[in-house]
Amino acid sequence: MLNRGGAMIFISSFVGTSAGIPGMAAYGASKAALMGLVKGIAADYTAQGVRANALLPGGTDTEAMGDQSVKDWAAGLHVMKRMAATPP
Repeated sequence: MLNRGGAMIFISSFVGTSAGIPGMAAYGASKAALMGLVKGIAADYTAQGVRANALLPGGTDTEAMGDQSVKDWAAGLHVMKRMAATPP
């Protein structure tokens, strides 16, 4: 890749770039670290034609999220004030 260039695409989360979310400290820390890695790769290898980007999908409404108040709170973190739905 360093000889011919290319693109690296990472999947991260908005949790690594937003305020702390209760009960998600380890997850948030891992996603924040991933964002630092992506930025570092981009800074170090852009001159060799290597691009590094991260996709940050929003939250998804799942049963694991808990009750409706938690889901509403999480939806409020998104610009469109909603989350993705899982297929029925």
